[in-house]
Amino acid sequence: MDKIDSYRQAIEQILTEHAELTSSKDSAVKAQLIFDRERHHYQLIYVGWQVPLSIFPERCF
Repeated sequence: MDKIDSYRQAIEQILTEHAELTSSKDSAVKAQLIFDRERHHYQLIYVGWQVPLSIFPERCF
């Protein structure tokens, strides 16, 4: 495994764990992960509705 694969796996693992920790099944706000492995782009966003505000993407990596 080369360095890029190691970094990719580490980034995906960290983002996945963070999304699981910050999302609740009962919450109207959900974490969504977007991985583009071909171009090495990774994104964690929060979407949903929390009265009185709609939640737009907070974190982008």
